[in-house]
Formats: sequence, C-alpha cells, structure tokens
Amino acid sequence: MDEGENLRGDKAEREGSGFITGLFSPGVGSGTHTLLRLILLALNVVLLGMAIAGINSPHSGIMFLLAAGLTGSYFWFMTELAKASNSD
Repeated sequence: MDEGENLRGDKAEREGSGFITGLFSPGVGSGTHTLLRLILLALNVVLLGMAIAGINSPHSGIMFLLAAGLTGSYFWFMTELAKASNSD
C-alpha cells in the first residue's frame, strides 16, 4: 500500500457518513433538508400553541399563518423539484 492510499483511507474514516457529518459537509444534502423540515414543523407547533393559548394575540395567529405558508411553500417546492429531477 502506498502513501496515497493510506491518506485517502484516513480521510474517509474521519469524514464518516453520519447525520451530523452530513450537516457539516459542503453543499445542501438530505440531512440539511431533514433538519429544516423539523425546524419548520416545530415553529408551526409553537406558534399554533401560542395562538390557541392567546399569547400575544393577534400577532401569534398572524405569525402562525405566515409560518404555515412558508412551510407549505417549502414542501411544495421540494416536491416539484423532485418531480423535475425524476423526469430528466
């Protein structure tokens, strides 16, 4: 085994293929989209809870509607992007 093969093997071991390392790799990967989906859904749950509880009314209700629109548009865009990439 030459030195070049050893360096490539060590680099592959350090990089790994886990969820956390995927978040810190260059580009936007599936881990980043999964994390964004979870954050958007958590935002909607918190804002809906605030709207139901009447905290900071009517602002929390309006913010919930804006967050729901953002979440819906993100999911719609990702669905359309997947359809476009599958049709190619």
